[in-house]
Amino acid sequence: MTEKDLENYYMELLELAHRAMPDDAEDLASEVVLSALADIRAGKQIENPRGYLKTLLSRRKNDILRRKYRDSCVVWDDGSLLSLVPDKKSREYDEAEYSRVRRELSRLNLIYREVLVRFYIRGESIDSIASALGIPVGTVKRRLSSGRERLRERLVMQKNSELSYSPKNLSVSIFGEENRNGEPFSLVNNSLLAQNILVAAYEKPLGVSEIADSLGVPAPYVESELERLTTGELMGRTPGGLYYTRAFVCDVSESRGDIPAEEELAGQLAKPLFELFSRISLPERLEEKPLETLKLFALNKLAVSAINSVESEIVRFPELPERPNGGKWLAICTIMSAADPKYSCSGPAYSQRAGNGGGFVADFQSVFGDTHWAYGSFAHPLRLWDARDFYLDLASGRTPDQYALEDVPDFERLHIVRRTDEGLKLDIPVLTKDEYERLNADCATASAEFAKILAEPLKKLIEARKFDVPRTVDEREYFVHYGAARILPLALMLEAVGTGFVKAELGKTPIIVAVL
Repeated sequence: MTEKDLENYYMELLELAHRAMPDDAEDLASEVVLSALADIRAGKQIENPRGYLKTLLSRRKNDILRRKYRDSCVVWDDGSLLSLVPDKKSREYDEAEYSRVRRELSRLNLIYREVLVRFYIRGESIDSIASALGIPVGTVKRRLSSGRERLRERLVMQKNSELSYSPKNLSVSIFGEENRNGEPFSLVNNSLLAQNILVAAYEKPLGVSEIADSLGVPAPYVESELERLTTGELMGRTPGGLYYTRAFVCDVSESRGDIPAEEELAGQLAKPLFELFSRISLPERLEEKPLETLKLFALNKLAVSAINSVESEIVRFPELPERPNGGKWLAICTIMSAADPKYSCSGPAYSQRAGNGGGFVADFQSVFGDTHWAYGSFAHPLRLWDARDFYLDLASGRTPDQYALEDVPDFERLHIVRRTDEGLKLDIPVLTKDEYERLNADCATASAEFAKILAEPLKKLIEARKFDVPRTVDEREYFVHYGAARILPLALMLEAVGTGFVKAELGKTPIIVAVL
């Protein structure tokens, strides 16, 4: 058995640990892995991995039980942990409190539990603990502090987690194509319970009761959502009945990388980028505002292509798993928290029309102007393809759908259309297919040159950004460096406007391009 083989056995090992010691499953599995790694690196030949791991798990379980029941009780008193065992003179002390503290201490991760037990129960000094564990004194102090805080939180919250009183709101995005019935979006949209189940079971697999306790809701409600999420493949289920999240989950602030570093890099790259961009041919017939909008669109296209080229040398783009009902995707669940709205964006979302003359629309939601995020809040709510048809009909001289025409005041408010003496007119760039193909070709040439300039600084930015992605996430390796350059294209676009290279107004230059 190799170290790689051991990683492949981890989920099976965690499930066995959960059956053996539900309250200490993660610690038990971790101790088994560490013991197995030590044997592998010492050159031990392991012919029967499953049998070996089961035997090792049984031994480590006994070790944990011996440690747990040999230790004294601990209680919370004036903000400190004390070594106390109730005696005949203190029987009036609530025995349940001792039991509760002992239970929660046993559920802490090993790195915290070990130093707390040594320091508060066995009376060892910080120096002796550091020496025994082979770690710095400062690390012992930090673990004692963190362990106390974690124990305090567990005693206050008991079983319910923060999710029970402060649920998270998730926004789902995907690489690939959604299922015909709208999955994975339909699995979580408008379901706060489903969203928080994904968060609860993200870091490690949990049983139904553990998820229900964490969210503070009855188990039957959780079970029905778990069935939907598992069938839809946003979650998975082990043979032993533990559930785990298969999508990548991160906070919106984390998903945007190191924003100051990206902004600094954008400032450094602006001049060479603008020089390359000046070689791109743009349709001279466009009026000023559509022309400036097209410049922003092309800048984004150029930058994203160059970034993807450099990233592909560092991170392999994953295979997109085939999903039920025709889907093929990987899902990213972003926890929506307070974040700088300057870098809130989506797209470009491309929407193709098959009939009525064809054509397509690229629709980019950004700080430059609201687009597809706003359509649902119109007086008569529209979907992306409804707006697409409105733009293409108006651009080609056809009469738009009456339902969409009733939303003209909203389109005007967003600076997408304007009224003229000749009637309604799109205030966005409209290109022919030939013009769009030439733009693509010019952007591809400039992007290849820009990638050479971008390579070294971007590699440093990407390598400095690492997530600890759980083993249960689909294509987990891809997400380790996720979001390292997420806002860099938009930061470059803002540099273009800030330096006057592009004459556009924030909030009044929605980036929508129609191609006939």
